[in-house]
Amino acid sequence: MIEQSREHPDYVFILDADYLLHPNALTTLVGIMEKAPEYVVGIQGNVRPRNWSRNFVTKFITLERLVGFNVAIEGDMKLNENGKYGGTVALLRFSHLLRLGMFREDSVTEDTDLWARAIISGYRFWYYHGVIGWEEAVETMKDYIKQRSRWAQGHFQVMLDYYWNVLRSCSGIAEGFIEHFYLISYLVPVFWFLSVVLNGYIILSGNIPPLALARPRLFLAVSITAFLVFWASVAYSNWVEMKRHNYYVPWSFVAAYPLYFMIFVLAGVVYTMRGLIKLLIGKLTWEKTKRFT
Repeated sequence: MIEQSREHPDYVFILDADYLLHPNALTTLVGIMEKAPEYVVGIQGNVRPRNWSRNFVTKFITLERLVGFNVAIEGDMKLNENGKYGGTVALLRFSHLLRLGMFREDSVTEDTDLWARAIISGYRFWYYHGVIGWEEAVETMKDYIKQRSRWAQGHFQVMLDYYWNVLRSCSGIAEGFIEHFYLISYLVPVFWFLSVVLNGYIILSGNIPPLALARPRLFLAVSITAFLVFWASVAYSNWVEMKRHNYYVPWSFVAAYPLYFMIFVLAGVVYTMRGLIKLLIGKLTWEKTKRFT
């Protein structure tokens, strides 16, 4: 084990086996890290599917990645100087990693677990969009649900273990608000779906109590507005990536987003409930992701 060796490295670079990198990726990340304050435990790089054009599943996953990195993680970094750790394409300070106890072997998503322990200990992750790791995205809905189910399991595990400690460690209300939604992020599609279905049913059926006349319409309007904001974020993240790296999903696919969005919301409900059930019955499992090349 590297932590038991006599001489420890300054940095450890984490990369999944199916990823490809540009030759100067490590040099760039080390240069950023050497100028970073001591509270920075790691630099998270960018992640992009190299098989993005294979089918509608890989295109959707690409849009997920774009909005996740260009809006969520980069926005968090700019607001609170606290990016996220995605478990790959990341340079970590080894001394900080040792202080945090390395990686937990009983965690399904060791990356999210390390992120939570880091923020509790006063450390932060930075994010740099200029270093890209080219991944192989899953290509079928079955594998998509299987992979996301594992991620959901690990996320719920971290949420139960560290939720209050993470919030108490945030620098202010804004950061606490953001990290709260990050910790419950896998529940958001379920809540959104239930809001649309239940409030839509109440409105269409006409069974609305007189005193609650405005509430179903208001809640449905909020849900639709939330989707429109998210759709705008998807378009913005696609535009940003086009400007930076000339890498983007065809705009016709972005424009058609509402037509296939509900399919993936239903998939989100399935993998979230699957992950939650496994957590509740104590059968957390690490399911290997299928590769296609």
